[in-house]
Amino acid sequence: MNVRHRTRCIPGAALALIAAAASPSAGASLGDEVGSIDRDRAALQGVTQVTAGAGYETHEIAHPGGSVRQYVAGGRVFAVSWEGATTPDLTRLLGTYHTRYAALVRPQPGNHHVVAVNADGLSIAVERVLRASRGRVVLTTLVPSAVAAAGVR
Repeated sequence: MNVRHRTRCIPGAALALIAAAASPSAGASLGDEVGSIDRDRAALQGVTQVTAGAGYETHEIAHPGGSVRQYVAGGRVFAVSWEGATTPDLTRLLGTYHTRYAALVRPQPGNHHVVAVNADGLSIAVERVLRASRGRVVLTTLVPSAVAAAGVR
């Protein structure tokens, strides 16, 4: 009996993309260095626009489902905000702070979910309604003195 096995060759670029997606540190997470924001842009399939503020930069990624803003000062991401039809992958965007976020923001039953929390070094504001999601998470220890946490939109 002659048995044939088929194998598929995965191009190197596809393997790199798979490895980056599987890596927990693949994105520019809250508290991480600015240099990795481009990975979030690629994951979200979006376009980035950088705007300079007083002592910080805003890296806005416009993607098919909405937008994500990452606020950077001193080379580190001190805040992340989003708005759109769905919530982006917060595990990626919040990195090591996602566990704290999840403990502070508990899912609510129904279609509406509004939370405002200031605890454990994080300032969190989340609003989820039918077909819309908006939120921000600020790492209060990294906010520059010229920026008020409430100014992060």
